[in-house]
Amino acid sequence: MIFEDDLTESADEVLARQARSEARRDAVLNAPEAADRGLLAFALALRLDLSAEHAVLYLREAPAGLNTASRVAAWVEAIPLQTSTETRQ
Repeated sequence: MIFEDDLTESADEVLARQARSEARRDAVLNAPEAADRGLLAFALALRLDLSAEHAVLYLREAPAGLNTASRVAAWVEAIPLQTSTETRQ
């Protein structure tokens, strides 16, 4: 049997996780490094295994010429999966 308090707590947790995810996404998309690299910033923001700081670092270090979706996707997919909980937010 599920109690109302359990549902409320779960809903609060979901809302908190969503707020953290939105803040992380906004931090990546609004970083100065994202200027003129919107597609790359968006692709890195989708990588939930990367912290915002790591995503911005990758934005800063990305090579020139990532100007098509296929090039961006290939480069972002080549970034190793971050499995440490330290890198997640």
